Amino acid sequence: MKKLIKIISLNSSLGAGSGGVDLGPSAIRYAGLHNSLSDNRLDFEDIGSIHPPQQDNDLSLSEQIITVSEALQSKVADTIDQEAFPLVLGGDHSSVVGTVMGLAQTKKIGIFWFDAHGDANTFETSISQNIHGMSMSILLGDGNEAFNTYTKPLDLKGNNIALIGARSFDEGELDYLKAKGVQVYTAQYVKEHGVETVIEDALNGMDKDIDGVHVSFDLDALDPVYAPGGGLRVENGLTPTDVRQAFKSISQQSNVLSAEFSEVNPLMDVENLTAIVSLELINHLLLSISSKEVKI
Repeated sequence: MKKLIKIISLNSSLGAGSGGVDLGPSAIRYAGLHNSLSDNRLDFEDIGSIHPPQQDNDLSLSEQIITVSEALQSKVADTIDQEAFPLVLGGDHSSVVGTVMGLAQTKKIGIFWFDAHGDANTFETSISQNIHGMSMSILLGDGNEAFNTYTKPLDLKGNNIALIGARSFDEGELDYLKAKGVQVYTAQYVKEHGVETVIEDALNGMDKDIDGVHVSFDLDALDPVYAPGGGLRVENGLTPTDVRQAFKSISQQSNVLSAEFSEVNPLMDVENLTAIVSLELINHLLLSISSKEVKI
């Protein structure tokens, strides 16, 4: 692609409730990220990792996640200002909060949100209270007081989010997503109607005045056969072929501003397969948009 790719990672599992996914960005690098980008003649710069600070008992978990989100937001916003392409490697999927906040400083975006789950629990409805399961509701303004204060400048409409590949919803999530106008395309729907149709319909449902789209990919969107270390595993997911076709359609039909890959858990993985498939999908997405000038 013609824009410089800036790799930014958030090595955090704060939103997941347990460790493992904080090691995901390192696993993707270890799988050969730099070599593969070089082999594909993609210009990139790895600007390093953000780590959670040492435990501060004066900060709530929400405040700790907001702290790392603000750091990620700053790096993403700077990358956009430099007319480069942010490639975010997340730990748990609460990384999407900081990424979107950084993009939205100057851009009106749509989001292709690939995930096995709805991510639309709230602090009132969540049984686990794990914040990676509330990422979408937080971005839509339904977090707790700390998150709502943080995301107050954000004006993200539900119809500008397309949730793709979901197949596991907690009680009330689907009703919430419907009420917010989020476009939901389950894994079964994708298989029945075809990837190209889903992407076209999703883009038609988004506002026409968006500047571009962000691709946020939780590895558990894939079936566990292909991604055994993909966060919270759910059967009957997407195949890598489904995702490659989706990335091709998104790239052909829209202006891809940024991308994010999260929830790789090496502690659950088998022979680093999930990191390897992540690497393949990252390269496929970047190469799919390589023939286009990315308008930042």
